[in-house]
Amino acid sequence: MERPGAAPARPRLTPRELEILRAIASGLSYRDIAARANISYKTVSNVSQTLKDKLGATSLADLVVKAVRHLDESRDEV
Repeated sequence: MERPGAAPARPRLTPRELEILRAIASGLSYRDIAARANISYKTVSNVSQTLKDKLGATSLADLVVKAVRHLDESRDEV
């Protein structure tokens, strides 16, 4: 349960989701991500949709913006 006025909790991402999120934020295509991670294009597409849902993104461009913010916040916590 969240406290009133508290910032919403950041979604927890799996290591694979973080890997794909970083790759998307760096500008790689789904095809390139799939080849580098040795997974299918469809898996990258599915994970991308999951990331959009978790981060509240409405498009790939919005996902990139939210990815940069999410990754910056992750660095601040370390």
